[in-house]
Amino acid sequence: MKATIYITNNIMAEHFNQTLINHIEKKKNECLKQKKGKT
Repeated sequence: MKATIYITNNIMAEHFNQTLINHIEKKKNECLKQKKGKT
C-alpha cells in the first residue's frame, strides 16, 4: 500500500514539474518575442 502511494506521489510530482517547466518556457518565449519586437 505504501509503495502505491509513493508511486502515485512520484507521478504527481513529475506532472507538476513538467507543468512548471512548460510554464517557464512559455514565459521565456514570450519575453524573447517581446525583445525581438522592440529591436
